[in-house]
Amino acid sequence: MMRISCPYLQGEVELTDERWQHILEQHPDLLPKYREQMAATVNEPDEVRRDQRFPETYLFSRWFVEVNKGKSIVVAVVSATTPVEERY
Repeated sequence: MMRISCPYLQGEVELTDERWQHILEQHPDLLPKYREQMAATVNEPDEVRRDQRFPETYLFSRWFVEVNKGKSIVVAVVSATTPVEERY
C-alpha cells in the first residue's frame, strides 16, 4: 500500500494493493515508472474536478513534460470528504 499526502482533501490518499494491481494491468505505461509523478499529481494537482458519473470521485490531473514526451496524468480518488473550497 502507498500513502500520498493530499492537501486538497486535507489528509492522505491510500493506493491499495488492489488499485496498484489495477493500474499495472490497465495502465502499464504508468507504473512503476511514473510512481513519483502520480504522487505529485495528488499532492500538487494542476486541476481537480468531480467525476460526473460518481459524485464521490475526484479527478486530479497534472501535466508532466517527462511523461511520454508530454502528457497529463489523471488520478481518480474516491472520498466522502468535502474539500474546503466546496464547503462554502
